[in-house]
Amino acid sequence: MDWTTLDMNDENSMTTLSEYADERFSTLLEAICAVQGETTMEMHDKTYYCDFTFSGMAISLDLSETALTYLPFTAFFDLTGLSSGGLENAKMPVNLVELTLPQTLTALLSETFLGVGFSDITIPKNVTVIMDSPFLYNSKLTMGFENGSTITKINGLGREWAGPTEIIIPPSVTTIADEAFFKSPLQTIIFEEGSQLESIGDNAFYGNILLEEIALPASLTSIGAEAFKNTELTAITFAGTKAQWNAITKGDDWFDKEDVSKVTCSDGEVSLAD
Repeated sequence: MDWTTLDMNDENSMTTLSEYADERFSTLLEAICAVQGETTMEMHDKTYYCDFTFSGMAISLDLSETALTYLPFTAFFDLTGLSSGGLENAKMPVNLVELTLPQTLTALLSETFLGVGFSDITIPKNVTVIMDSPFLYNSKLTMGFENGSTITKINGLGREWAGPTEIIIPPSVTTIADEAFFKSPLQTIIFEEGSQLESIGDNAFYGNILLEEIALPASLTSIGAEAFKNTELTAITFAGTKAQWNAITKGDDWFDKEDVSKVTCSDGEVSLAD
């Protein structure tokens, strides 16, 4: 399937994606849902992000021997319960503590991992497309990529109530899309050695009030408008020189002046006071 041409607003396309990828996965999902416990949700007073606590039998799911190229839309979540009283009535694999994805996987769809309880995940190297918001109702997630990943763009991984708290970006990524981590609970972002990142989109990290520092690679050439606005950033480092930093195209209000006063480059500091 050519994921780049998929229309998420097309009813036929969404029907296809909502179907189980094959009978084996359907059987696995039924087994997971049969050992449910309870899911509780607590909202932080300061951040308004939600923490989800999962109880019940701890489940490890290994899909490495399957030939799945994608997992279906809302693969681990039965939305039917939402119509009869809210999140607490929806069906979740409430204590899925570990998930191993198959090497054949090529895409992560929107809301695929909605409602899962694992705390870390490694994206296989053959995944080249990640649609918006594959992780929802998971507030304590470390996300990494397998060595050799060829993915070039990071789309919307966060929303106001969910998304990874830590992400390790592989060298192949050249673009962080507009609103990729908009108002998300992201606390740590690490660019692997050899990063080829070129652009950070508009509002990419807008409202990340748990993000306090970031180290940007020397390959960066553009930062979008309000990319780091309304964050808690107090430290920005840049692997390139002061001249390289000054050459970066920067959008309006890309940062909060009251919080960040300088950028530390490889050959000194650049003031942001002006």
